[in-house]
Amino acid sequence: MYIQNNLEQLRVGARKVATYRILKSLRVGLIIFGVLTLPALSSLADEKTPAFLRTVLTAVGALGAVMVACGIWFCVQQRRVGTVIGGVLLMAIGLSNCALTIAEAAAGEEFTGWKGFWFVFGIMQIYWGVQMAASYRRLAGADSTSLPQELLAWLKDNLAFLSKKTCLADPKVLEVMVKGPQVWRVNLYPDGAVAVRVGSLAEIIIALPQQVALEASISDKSRVPAVLRLHERTLTGTMIADHFERFRRWQASVAAAEALPMLQPAPDAPPPLPTFPAAPAAN
Repeated sequence: MYIQNNLEQLRVGARKVATYRILKSLRVGLIIFGVLTLPALSSLADEKTPAFLRTVLTAVGALGAVMVACGIWFCVQQRRVGTVIGGVLLMAIGLSNCALTIAEAAAGEEFTGWKGFWFVFGIMQIYWGVQMAASYRRLAGADSTSLPQELLAWLKDNLAFLSKKTCLADPKVLEVMVKGPQVWRVNLYPDGAVAVRVGSLAEIIIALPQQVALEASISDKSRVPAVLRLHERTLTGTMIADHFERFRRWQASVAAAEALPMLQPAPDAPPPLPTFPAAPAAN
């Protein structure tokens, strides 16, 4: 009964492990995006570059240097405040890409091809930054240092396992696709469930059997509408039809395991009555 016996620590550890995964993705993104700003600085050497465009390019270059530095810093410092710092930097570089594109268009360059791409990419970076910064609140308690290493290792193993699509071959795994898009996978245990949001914005939910519920509209389609409730979260989307049967089998096995102790005598129950041999049959 590993989940039941360590429920609160597992939930704190889940936020800590999710922070590790988010910052791992974030540091790579910051370094790459920071390096991608360097080619823009080549325009500073051109004397024909307008003054206002030079100002924007200088700001972009400085921001790129900060992003690379923060990306390297996140390799050794893995605290949840990094999600806010990284989110703000992503939003800033997104705004800079949009502003740079507009400034270049104002200087007479055509708003086509790569110019249009960087403007759209800047908007996407702003969106990613908002999502990243918003994850700070749900990761409360992630900076705790009093958690057993074996518990964190167990959570990391679950995250790594459920992040791979090959896990779907396991009959104890469910997958729900939620609008956003989000992909959630659930590993069912005899005493609970571990749910993981797959991707860079990792999230882990720990739930007891009584905190897990699934509603699905059964049909002959390969994917069916489904509503999965895990602790305090409700995931509405679609799932593979066969996975609903997996859930029902798990639910039945949990119910059988809970009923089994009821069939056993209580520790303080009186001893059973003695049995006597049957009387011989009358002649």
